[in-house]
Amino acid sequence: MSNHMGSHDMCDFLEALHSHGVFEFLGREKSREVLLEACKCVSDGNDDEILEYIGPELSFCYYCKDYGDIDDRGLCEKCR
Repeated sequence: MSNHMGSHDMCDFLEALHSHGVFEFLGREKSREVLLEACKCVSDGNDDEILEYIGPELSFCYYCKDYGDIDDRGLCEKCR
């Protein structure tokens, strides 16, 4: 069983960071580090839930944890 509440809370937190321009300020590589740490912070969380909104907004695949052309499921071309 996964930690759905923790995943959704982290998703909301990442959205708040994005709305305040944090990811734009950090740039792609530092933003990637933050997203990876966010996924690690939620014990037994679902990365697809954590990155549900921020992933597509930043073109970041929840599966391979890299940038790319993200579809409506949050996956890049190589992970579809």
